[in-house]
Amino acid sequence: YFCRSLDTWLDGKCEPLIDPDHWKLKFAAHDKTIDVSDGKSIFDACDEADDSQGDGAGFDDLPDDGTRYFYVNKSNGWKMVENAMVAKGFTRLPFEYHNRLNFDLKWVENKKHINYPHHKAGQLVNHIENSQIVCNKFGLLGTLQDHYGDNFPPNYFPMTYRLDRANEVVQVLEKLSTEEGQKEVWIHKPANMNCGKGIEIVTGEAVKEMLEKPAEDEEAVSEDSPAAAFNPNSPTRAKKGSVGQGIINSKYSSFNLQSSLVQKYLTNPLLIEGKKFDVRVYCLIARTAPAAIVLFHPGYIRLSLENFTMDTDKLSDLFVHLTNAAVQKKHPEYKNVESIWSMDKMGEYLQSSGKVEDGAAAIDKLTEQFQTIVLDVWKASSKKITRKFGQFDLLGFDFMVDEDLQAKLIEVNTNPALFCDTPVQESIMPPLVESTIGFVLKTHEVHGKVDAGKMSQCANGKDVFEGGADGGGKWADFKLLVDEASGYEWAGDGAGAGGAMVSPRGSAVQAVRELAAKSD
Repeated sequence: YFCRSLDTWLDGKCEPLIDPDHWKLKFAAHDKTIDVSDGKSIFDACDEADDSQGDGAGFDDLPDDGTRYFYVNKSNGWKMVENAMVAKGFTRLPFEYHNRLNFDLKWVENKKHINYPHHKAGQLVNHIENSQIVCNKFGLLGTLQDHYGDNFPPNYFPMTYRLDRANEVVQVLEKLSTEEGQKEVWIHKPANMNCGKGIEIVTGEAVKEMLEKPAEDEEAVSEDSPAAAFNPNSPTRAKKGSVGQGIINSKYSSFNLQSSLVQKYLTNPLLIEGKKFDVRVYCLIARTAPAAIVLFHPGYIRLSLENFTMDTDKLSDLFVHLTNAAVQKKHPEYKNVESIWSMDKMGEYLQSSGKVEDGAAAIDKLTEQFQTIVLDVWKASSKKITRKFGQFDLLGFDFMVDEDLQAKLIEVNTNPALFCDTPVQESIMPPLVESTIGFVLKTHEVHGKVDAGKMSQCANGKDVFEGGADGGGKWADFKLLVDEASGYEWAGDGAGAGGAMVSPRGSAVQAVRELAAKSD
């Protein structure tokens, strides 16, 4: 809290943002006292210091001429963000201003660089405060479990179990109690790692061995106890569940709890030139308040560099089984192989190889599945997500596709990579970023200014989307999925031009309007 008060000091005011009485109450609540009556200013020892240095010092000496400022940290596509913002008339703050509280828009790689307690009304930030409800492996699983209840999992999400919950561990062990169950293949993922770190492809037998442990070896812990940190080199180093829970089957007197999950592995993926691939698409939550706006953007496919096989001795070969760029980049042939394909090229391959009759139709079918699943994840999370004016998020959804052209959701990523390493990515990323920024601004601004006091006057997403970008152009390849203000919800491309079908809520609104017109 003391550090968060620095902004007023940089404005030339030697006072905290928080009322001093806050500290008296805070310490009194813990039977402690604090007395700073004899305290000295931190500036006493450095009155001669150069005032032009430091984290934002001197910035407010600039004239208040209505200039709008943005901050972007130097990572993951920052130059595209800068180009788009400058084109909109904004001025970039220096990189060292990362702790600055005064800005109009902030675009950072990680939301830990956003000071949510001091997020001011009217500021735009590129991460939703609790995005972990879909962007964390446990978060996405919990959100879908809560949404579907006894009907979990939906047909697009592989059966998944948390290994830090005793009841789910028991369910896994029940499935693995037969010889057939132990031959099944699972993917084991740490909860809080990315870029393929710690991921293992394992048999059911290996999962069972990992979870079971003699009761006398470990001290029993309750179901809600935090699991030990996952260590892929020592997967059994975790805390043990106790039979004393009542929900534990008496056959399992002890087992390990750990901060990871297991998910049924897709053993029949659709292959391209014999190789496994995944599809990265994008979801823009352009606004969460006063009414949410959600859009979909198609992406590209990422190929593994080794031919796919389910041979047991190849389960540990991540070049075969993981399509993450962070993994594949370590392959010696990565720079010599075209591993990023466009969706159109994938359609052409599927048709030319005889896997489908019509490649373009197959891609359309897949894209509609992706849109449906993204929309469903939004519905599952919409009541949980932070609804605060100014927060938006560009998310990356990763899908696998099976032999029957059925899409399977793997995970959702905050801060998706915006690199332009290949011609395919170079054709997608700049318009994606430019349209993201343009759409977010247009749906938050009233008369060219973001003003939380006038947020009820903000244009609805449907009007902005149909109005087009500056100059009437397209919003890249975005498609509108949800506009709560107008009651619009995408309901499939078979509904007519652009899939513009009115949701049940929209139908009800229209019916009320027609009834009112008749009454008049």
